[in-house]
Amino acid sequence: MGKVWTSNANERLMEVSPVHYTVPTTYTNRNIVYQVFDGIVPGTKKVLAHIYDVTVYDRNGHLKTSTAVHTVEYTA
Repeated sequence: MGKVWTSNANERLMEVSPVHYTVPTTYTNRNIVYQVFDGIVPGTKKVLAHIYDVTVYDRNGHLKTSTAVHTVEYTA
C-alpha cells in the first residue's frame, strides 16, 4: 500500500494496513426431544418436550455458542 498524503504536502499521514473484517454471522439450530409417560388419569399421557436452542456466533472466525433449554409439559 502506498503512502497517504493530505492536500498539504507538509502533513504526512500514517500508513494503515487494510482491515480484513467479515460480517458477524449467527446460526441457530433447534432440537426437540419428546418423552411420553402414562398419565395420572387412566387413558391419558404426560408429554414432556425438551427444547434445545443452540446458537453459534461467528465473528471473524471466532466461534461462541449459547444454549437455551426449555421444557414444556402437557397432558394428552
